[in-house]
Amino acid sequence: MSQSESDTKEIAGMIRNHIEEKGLFRINRGNDRGVNVELMTEVWMTENLISIGSWGIPIGELLNSDQLEGPITPDKVDKDVRDPSRGGSRLNFRSDSIRTVLENNYKKWNKNRGEDKNPTQQAGFAAGSLNRFFNKLTDGTPFLGNLGNGMAFGRVVGEYPEYQPNGSTVSFRGEDVSDDHLFVREVEWARNEYGDVIQIPYGQLPNKLGPVPQTVTEVSDVTGLYEQANVIEFLSSY
Repeated sequence: MSQSESDTKEIAGMIRNHIEEKGLFRINRGNDRGVNVELMTEVWMTENLISIGSWGIPIGELLNSDQLEGPITPDKVDKDVRDPSRGGSRLNFRSDSIRTVLENNYKKWNKNRGEDKNPTQQAGFAAGSLNRFFNKLTDGTPFLGNLGNGMAFGRVVGEYPEYQPNGSTVSFRGEDVSDDHLFVREVEWARNEYGDVIQIPYGQLPNKLGPVPQTVTEVSDVTGLYEQANVIEFLSSY
C-alpha cells in the first residue's frame, strides 16, 4: 500500500471513530463583517487553533478583569454568569444578562444594516454557538472545521478556551484578521504526509455539512459522512 493510500485509510478510520465514539461538531469561520476570512483560514491552519467572536459581549463583565489573559479556567469566571448545571464553573451563555446584551447588540446591528431580522432568535443562535465553543468542546473533542475550500478534521487540545486580546486572531503577520475573534482553542488538524491540512471538498460532503458563517453546531445526522468514510477506505484498499 502506498503512503497516500495509507493516509487515506487513516483518515477514513478517523472519520468512523469520531462519529461512533464521540459524536462530531462543525466549526465555521466568522463571516466577512469585520473578519478577513482568508487570513483567518491561514491563522487556523498555521497556528493550530480555532476561534470565535464575542458578538459584542463585554468581556470584563464576565471574567476576572485582573486575569483575562490565557486559559479561561473556573476561577476566572464571574460568579454571576456561571453555569449552575456545571457546578458554577463554566460561562452560562443562557443567563439573562448575556442574552440581553446579545439581543440589544442585534437590534443595533440590524438597524444599522437595514435588516429586518428577529434579534431574539439571533441572540439565541449566537448564545448557542458560544456555549458549544466554551462548554461542549473539551480535550479530544472531534470536529469538522471550515477552511474555505472544504471541511477538515481536527480535535480539540486542552480543556479550556483562551482569551487572547493581543493574540494571533487579531493580528497575524502584521495584518488585522478580526475585530473581535479573541476566544481561541488549540487544536490538532488531520494532515497528510507533507504536513498539509487535509480538506474534504464541499462537493463531497452532505449538504448539511456545508459552510455557515460564524457557527458552532453539533452534527446530529452524519449518514453521508459515514458513507464517505466507507467509500474512502474501500477505494484506498486497491
